[in-house]
Amino acid sequence: MDDSEKKFKAICKLFGYKGTDKDEIPEGIGKFGYEVTNPIPVHTITGSQFYLKSLRTPDGGRITYKRLYSTQKENIEAPIDAYQIFSGGEKIAVLYICPYNKKNSGKAPEGFIIV
Repeated sequence: MDDSEKKFKAICKLFGYKGTDKDEIPEGIGKFGYEVTNPIPVHTITGSQFYLKSLRTPDGGRITYKRLYSTQKENIEAPIDAYQIFSGGEKIAVLYICPYNKKNSGKAPEGFIIV
C-alpha cells in the first residue's frame, strides 16, 4: 500500500466518509468541478494526478496544473483540493477535486475532455 492509499484510508476513517463510486458526488451542488461544493471525485492523491494528466482542452491540448490549497464544505464530508489549470502558460480555470472516493470520475468538467 503506497502513501497515497494510506492517507486515503486514514482520512476516510477520520471523517467517516465512504466516498462514491459515481462520476459525480451525489451531494454535489453547482457546476461540476468548478464549484467547491461540487468537486470531481477521484481515488487518492495519486488518482488526482492521473485524472488531471488525462484532462485536455476541447481541441485535445494538454494542460498543466498547480495545487493551490485544501478546503472543506458542509455538503462534502472529505477534504477538497483546489487546482489552478493552465493551457499554453495561461490560467484557464480553477478546478476542485475530492480525492477520497472509490474511483476516478470518467466525467470531464465543461470546457474539457478526458483522453
